[in-house]
Amino acid sequence: RNLFMPAWKGDDGEEEQEEQEQEQEGSSDRNSLTSPVTPLTPSHQHGEWEDAGEAITPSEDRDGFGMYRHPAVDMEGGRMQAAITSFLILSVYYRTLSPSISGGDSGEVMAAACSGGPAHPPGYPLFVLLARGAMSLFASLGENKAYRVNLMCAMLTAAGVYHLHRAARVMTGSDSSATLASAMYGLSPLIWNNALQAEVFALNNFFVCLLTNLLVRYLARDRPSATRVAFTGAFVVGLGLTNQHTLVLYCAIIVPSVLFSGWRQLLLPSSILKCTALLLLGLTPYSHMWWLEGCPIPWAEKEGHSLGVKFCPQFEHVPQYSWGDRRSFQGFLNHFLRKDYGTFVLAAGGTEVHGKPVSLLEGIRFYLEDIAGPRLDERRRGHTKTYEGQLMYIGIPFAVVGLILCLYGRPLQRNLAAGRVLVICYLFYIIVFHSLANLPIKVPLFLAVHARFWQMPNSTLFLFVGIGFEFLSRRFADKAFALSVRWAIVCLCVWLQFVKNFDKQDQSGNYAVEFVTRTAIETLPPNAILLCSGDLQFNPGLYLTVCENVRPDVRFMSLQLMSYRWYGLNSSIKWPGVVFPGRSHWPDKYGYSLQKFYDANIWDRPIHSYGGNRPAENLEKLLEDPSLNEDQFFHFTWGLTDRMIPTQVEKINIHQYARCHAKAFAPMEEWEKNGSLPDLLKYGEDTWEDQVVREFYITYHRFGHQLMEYYRTLPGETCGGACPEGCDCDYSMGTTLALARHSYQKLGDAYNNYTAWGLEVPFNWDGAVHQNLGTIDEYEGNAVGMLYNWWRYLDHKKDSDILSNVISRKVTKMKMQAIGTAPYEPPDPFSGG
Repeated sequence: RNLFMPAWKGDDGEEEQEEQEQEQEGSSDRNSLTSPVTPLTPSHQHGEWEDAGEAITPSEDRDGFGMYRHPAVDMEGGRMQAAITSFLILSVYYRTLSPSISGGDSGEVMAAACSGGPAHPPGYPLFVLLARGAMSLFASLGENKAYRVNLMCAMLTAAGVYHLHRAARVMTGSDSSATLASAMYGLSPLIWNNALQAEVFALNNFFVCLLTNLLVRYLARDRPSATRVAFTGAFVVGLGLTNQHTLVLYCAIIVPSVLFSGWRQLLLPSSILKCTALLLLGLTPYSHMWWLEGCPIPWAEKEGHSLGVKFCPQFEHVPQYSWGDRRSFQGFLNHFLRKDYGTFVLAAGGTEVHGKPVSLLEGIRFYLEDIAGPRLDERRRGHTKTYEGQLMYIGIPFAVVGLILCLYGRPLQRNLAAGRVLVICYLFYIIVFHSLANLPIKVPLFLAVHARFWQMPNSTLFLFVGIGFEFLSRRFADKAFALSVRWAIVCLCVWLQFVKNFDKQDQSGNYAVEFVTRTAIETLPPNAILLCSGDLQFNPGLYLTVCENVRPDVRFMSLQLMSYRWYGLNSSIKWPGVVFPGRSHWPDKYGYSLQKFYDANIWDRPIHSYGGNRPAENLEKLLEDPSLNEDQFFHFTWGLTDRMIPTQVEKINIHQYARCHAKAFAPMEEWEKNGSLPDLLKYGEDTWEDQVVREFYITYHRFGHQLMEYYRTLPGETCGGACPEGCDCDYSMGTTLALARHSYQKLGDAYNNYTAWGLEVPFNWDGAVHQNLGTIDEYEGNAVGMLYNWWRYLDHKKDSDILSNVISRKVTKMKMQAIGTAPYEPPDPFSGG
């Protein structure tokens, strides 16, 4: 019995065929449940197989994996239902769309779109071109360019939902099953989240769903000689590879399957030539930013140096932002193959940079846990969930049954080949990707970065959901009420997916990343150089400076990119006033250290750093450069950034810099007072918004630490008024302690807030205080001085808070250790003792 296929159209006359077509357009689900199926039978008189009036020879029956033994499927039904589903999903995206820039790579790819240069490897030229077009096309719809590109990504994801619906409709012959698969896919947490922000994953999801639709239609085609869908697929493959190269893991299975299915037609020389031409045509977006705007011609190189300017003087202009060497063929090849990151790895750097990655089995376990859900937020006591699983439990039995049916295959009939190919694609991607991924995903933020690549196999997973639902509903639903019951179950599942995920995915009021980055840039002194370290600091700032023209006088630079030779060449052309004292920031004879860079520029421009290894107790650890130390440069907190000051300056007025910091940080404090900090109960530890909250509180830690370090150097009350350079000791000590107390009071308040909300503190506040106090082992020579100064700090405190208890415990413990008594066991700070 055919469990999936809609009514087979026999050769009983045109009237019956037209009547069946009209009935099928009205209610495809009812047809698929009640109409009889006419099996294909051999005609012994002619030695042929009868297939909808077209003769298929026994040799041709071996084409298409032998699928022509089974009845044809309905390829055209369900268009209206797919369009309605896609439109409703797009409406949800529009309601929850992010209004501004987000974390991750979105700022960088939009900066590339604004300036016309390539983004980070492999360049994403198609996304860059589409984003550039969206910025102009939707100019009247959004308040900034980021919103317009966000809207484009929402539309691309909704288009992917449409194609997944069409593929599921062909596989199941049922509109209700196709709606369940596509709508639950569109409202799953990963897909929904990436549809609301300017990320290349939205475009990749569109291509995966489109290729799935083309694959299903080609392998179940009515005529063995049909090639139009295959040729379309060749062009789509090329076009998709100009966005994200992980698509090749699906193409490695799909392309051979298509060639095997249609080998009689597709392996002809003319067909091979046509497929190759269409594939190359799809790759042409790479020409926009490399072969047209650059000069990557092999004969324009000599001894490893590009002669592009000599042979291509019209390309002497360098975009405001451009990633990579655009003036040599080798630069293009390195970028296309991601050699700067590693061709077959997820992130640049090994275990010494990111830490030890998880094994293949651990990675697959994390993926399966994310499917079933919920993902756990380790900050929360009891490990409560940060969001529901992708399948939200109810989809698990459908997905399992659907996957088994694709392997078993009998109910799928002509769709058997497509089902098995998709199973192989799914398993191949899961195994190969987790074998190559090199991020330690036990770290929540790295897990979120890693999880974005799970969206590709999830499109196939939700297709299994539709197949499994169709099979189970036909097995167990009463035929008299089958149609209404099926649609009721579909609506319930989609509604639960929507309700459970809406609050978490609603980004309509999320300005956190933009506000923090804008504050950091706009509060800088004139003509400053800002050295950024980290995606949260660099990428959003790159968008603001390049696309929104925020502070054009600021030289906005990346510490990581300064290690590449091409970055110095491009930057020296863009910013002739900035001196690069070497080929790159790299420890070789042609490179330069940050000390040399500072010495060459700090006397002409103020230099600030943003990001880095924070909190850090010294400059070397902050910027991870051994050439820097406090004997050469003094660094002080300036709002969200750190100001670098050469020690050759005769006198450093600490209170003047403290006032500068207070002025630069005032917008952040006002923002926090207005309740605009990201909601810690909504944004888990694996989100960029959680990193924004950390950035806010780390600033208090840095400022308080630096004040107490300065306080430790003051002569104290016993100077008798004879302080160096005529300073007012009482004023200096009192002001310093007051400022430090404000910073640590905010940390104490944050500790109370986190614990009151049932959250674990994001990093060790007690350890932050301990860093300032020091230990007997680390500060053996300064133990007495540190002890004395901290006692003075406690004496100036007017009231009691959690920080007082923490400091008292630490100071008392140091005192006990100093006099050689047994370690002191402090009382519980919450007991009121």
